[in-house]
Amino acid sequence: MYDMPGQGGTVFPLFSSPLYCAKDELSEDIVDFVVNSEWQRDQKMNYNGSCTTNQKMLDDCPKLKALVEKHLNFYVYRVLNIETKYRLRHLCSWGTRHSTGDSAHKHSHCNSVYSGVVYIKTTDNCGRIVFHNEANRSSFITPTLNPDVNGRDIYNSNEWTLEPEDGMIVLFPSTLEHSVEDNKSVSERYSVAFNYWLHGNYGEFTNLLTI
Repeated sequence: MYDMPGQGGTVFPLFSSPLYCAKDELSEDIVDFVVNSEWQRDQKMNYNGSCTTNQKMLDDCPKLKALVEKHLNFYVYRVLNIETKYRLRHLCSWGTRHSTGDSAHKHSHCNSVYSGVVYIKTTDNCGRIVFHNEANRSSFITPTLNPDVNGRDIYNSNEWTLEPEDGMIVLFPSTLEHSVEDNKSVSERYSVAFNYWLHGNYGEFTNLLTI
């Protein structure tokens, strides 16, 4: 909330897409596992970098999976306050390698509930991740006008960027659209992206759903 001067008015950031960002320590064996994985380039995907052939990276690197799920559990059960009767289930995870000039087009992650990325090896200018507000393509200030502002912030931005760092983990709802800027460095950037499901019983009686 934002406390206003005068009569104590308050601005509530209603109905947000909660974006979680933290930093953790990566062991050398985690970094080596990702960097030394088998890679392929596929122009049909939503990026023009390289992707691992392994689509279950976290299952094959228990230390990295434990790190991801430590933060994911905090995000889901503490930040979002989801009841613990629902269990997180790993769906898929893959490494991405961006060389100079590589980027990722705007996209979201289908067939999952929560998604994220953990940065394994980064350098300056290796490509920021950009989150897009597609609910209102014009402006948060008004749905029909796009006035100039004195500065962009959490209340009036249609895009939000994060600068990658080694060990940084970012979590978000899978529906949140995002892209990756060009890698302008001369070094390769390595990361691991992942999707999770929220398993359990939803509703009751005639609207009961188990997924």
